[in-house]
Amino acid sequence: MANYASMRFLQISTQTNYTAETMKRNLSVICLALCCLFSLAVLGACVPPQPDPIKPSQSTAGWGIFTEADFIKANGTVLRKNSGSGDPITLRGVNAGGLYVTEQWMSPVRGTNGSYTDHKDVTNLFVERFGAEGAVDLWEYYRQNFWTEEDFRICKEMGMNSIRLPFTYMTLDPDYNNVARIEGEKYNFNELDWFVETAANYGIYTILDMHGAYGSHNGQDHSGESLNREQVDFYTNEENKNKTTEMWKAIAEHYKGNPAVAGYDILNEPGEKAESTTKYHWDYFDVLYDAIRSVDEDHVVIIESCWDGNNLPHPRDYNWQNVMYSFHNYTSQYEVAGHMSHMRNKLNGVHAQNFGVPLHMGEFTAYNNEESWKQTMELFNANGWSWHNWFYKISGPNARRYGGWGIFVSTCDNVQAQTDDWDTILDKWYRIDTAHEDFKLHTFESGNTLYAVLQRGYTETPNYEALQ
Repeated sequence: MANYASMRFLQISTQTNYTAETMKRNLSVICLALCCLFSLAVLGACVPPQPDPIKPSQSTAGWGIFTEADFIKANGTVLRKNSGSGDPITLRGVNAGGLYVTEQWMSPVRGTNGSYTDHKDVTNLFVERFGAEGAVDLWEYYRQNFWTEEDFRICKEMGMNSIRLPFTYMTLDPDYNNVARIEGEKYNFNELDWFVETAANYGIYTILDMHGAYGSHNGQDHSGESLNREQVDFYTNEENKNKTTEMWKAIAEHYKGNPAVAGYDILNEPGEKAESTTKYHWDYFDVLYDAIRSVDEDHVVIIESCWDGNNLPHPRDYNWQNVMYSFHNYTSQYEVAGHMSHMRNKLNGVHAQNFGVPLHMGEFTAYNNEESWKQTMELFNANGWSWHNWFYKISGPNARRYGGWGIFVSTCDNVQAQTDDWDTILDKWYRIDTAHEDFKLHTFESGNTLYAVLQRGYTETPNYEALQ
């Protein structure tokens, strides 16, 4: 199967509309395929290639065009460069969405019996059908196509200064058959390193967002595993909490001193099945904070609420320093008046808490209403909030039902993880490259694109005085 995969990678990489960047990232796999073809010709047989990480292991990702003067820290209610003493900055950009995270409605894959699924289910199906090495190869191919260097160029062209990068424990831990094992290393940082370093080459910061902790901290599909409420036991499961704490400590050790990393978003939507966060959750946030601070005193620690201002403590209650508080808001209001009322109420409720820290809208959408988008971004910028919309692109046969979510939209076919053969999976995932002709810019009724509307919001001058 591994030999067949290599031959298929070679076949696909020679198609005329295959992007140069993806070809570059597939180079090591192509070389493996050529070696196998040569062996077939000479010996009549070929030894299946072993997993070969495409990106070399390194202690930290490169800084790109960043210098020490670009290192961000919180200073009161403002993020500032030069370790907190320089120019103010608000972080504005997009969420990388489904690169390392499978969310049922937005991802081009289906699981058991063609059902909506989660990342763990798809991985297990791949392992069952193609072996552990095959699963690693398939996810590598998916990632190579989902996000390329061209996507960073697009983000820079739009005016973004940062990208929020969702990942799960499976992105780093090779025991879960998403990334290759590196001899002598507990975690494989190659994926995160590639993203951080390539973004930095374009002057784009990365926020590292743990979307899924061991065992699924919130039981939602986007955390890696969808669970029933009674199965969600993360905050009482010492083993999973300890493994997550250990991973965050390793991440902080790996990226300490790196100015290309804007901050550590320690847990995405941390309430069980979208429930509110209380002291029960805050106490574990404090454990993660202490673990990070034991090795990295400088990076901003981003702490999320489910869902409002009163669902987080005052930072002084835990002696948290150099933190940013983050919120998500999905209004379900499609008309401008209702949408904006909900957004203003959210911000006003947070401001009423007087947290004294920088504030961040880590996820939101204004759906398919152009005016709502414009007014929402104006609201954030007028209040000096950092913000990242959810999300970059959406794909799948029903993608156009979700107007205004993705900057790019494709109605490509879903991979059926239980039934599609290897060749079909590669064919379908070849089409998730943003440069593929199937992808179109989301366009409003006016003819304006979400791309153009967001570009205006990303580059608008924020009101820092509102934060003083």
